Amino acid sequence: MKKLLAILFFFSLIIEMPLIFAQCEADHIVILNNSEFVPSELVIVPGESVAFINIEGIHNLDGYNFNNPVDYFLDDTTGTPEGVCMGIIEFDTPGIYNFNSSYEFDAQLGMSLTIYNVTDTFVLEDLFAEVNALDSVSKALRARTNKGSFTGQVIFKNNWTAISFFKTQIIYI
Repeated sequence: MKKLLAILFFFSLIIEMPLIFAQCEADHIVILNNSEFVPSELVIVPGESVAFINIEGIHNLDGYNFNNPVDYFLDDTTGTPEGVCMGIIEFDTPGIYNFNSSYEFDAQLGMSLTIYNVTDTFVLEDLFAEVNALDSVSKALRARTNKGSFTGQVIFKNNWTAISFFKTQIIYI
C-alpha cells in the first residue's frame, strides 16, 4: 500500500510540475527554498532569461553591492509548495552576476547564487560536422580550444536543451 501511495504521489508531482512553473516561463529556472538557490551556479548566454521561483520561506533576490554589470533586486516573497514566481530577469549584458537573499539571515547562512553570462559558445552539431564522427570529439575540442580547456556553453540546435561547460578541463587519454 505504501508503494502505491508513493507511486501516485510521484506521478502527481510530474503532472503538476508544468502547471507550477508555467506562471514563470523563462529560458532557465532558479528555485529558492528554505536556505539555498537551486542551482547555486548557472551558465547562460546574453539575451537569455532566468525565472526565480520561491517554494519555501521568505526570500528576495539582491544583486546590489556585488559590482555586477547590472544591478537587480526582486522583492521579498513568501514561497509556497506550488511555487511563487518572484520575477523573470533577462540578462543582456555579459559578465558574472552574484546574488544573495538579503532577507533576515539568509545571506549569513550562505544563500548565494552566481550567474555566468558568457559569450563563448559553439554549437555541438557544428563540432560534430567538423570531425564527422562522435569518437573524434576530443580531437575537435583540442583543435577548437587550443589548450584543452573551454569556457562557455555548448548549445544543441533544434533542441531547447543546453549543456553548460564552465571552466571545464578536458583530459585526453
